Amino acid sequence: MKIIVFLGYSNSGKTYAIVSVVKELSRRGMRVGTLKHIHEPDFTIDTEGKDTWRHASAGASTVVALAPKELTIIEKGDTTLTTIDDLVGIFRKRRIDYLMVEGLYRRLSRRRGVVRVLCARTKAEALELLKVHPRPVCVISSGGIGGPLIEGLPLLRLPGDLDRLMELIG
Repeated sequence: MKIIVFLGYSNSGKTYAIVSVVKELSRRGMRVGTLKHIHEPDFTIDTEGKDTWRHASAGASTVVALAPKELTIIEKGDTTLTTIDDLVGIFRKRRIDYLMVEGLYRRLSRRRGVVRVLCARTKAEALELLKVHPRPVCVISSGGIGGPLIEGLPLLRLPGDLDRLMELIG
């Protein structure tokens, strides 16, 4: 499984880039998974008052909701000890070919074998990110960065440079 992490500040185009790559990989017949880190400490995907919420409120630490076209697994509890290997294992078990990650930069940025894509609105932002996140394959600009390269890296704009991005991420 190939892991591709999209790095950048809020509103830098990470989600747009991920969606573009997921669509293209899916079109090519690949099995694609995504992992999105959410920083909000009280976030829940579950809806208060619904049956799954009631199950968890009663004490279930794992709740599975099965519908005709969706399977949802809700794990309640402290996730601070969940490792990257735990998360990647979820996708490996499901035989995913490509895993797109938005967030979890500190855990993934320096990990071997991970493809890094930098997303930035400005050249200054790109240069700042390059200090912290080594060896990206390219910079995707959602703003007005000029020129074909930043620090020797290809500078791409989507959707026009999607084919080039696909080449770079392999």
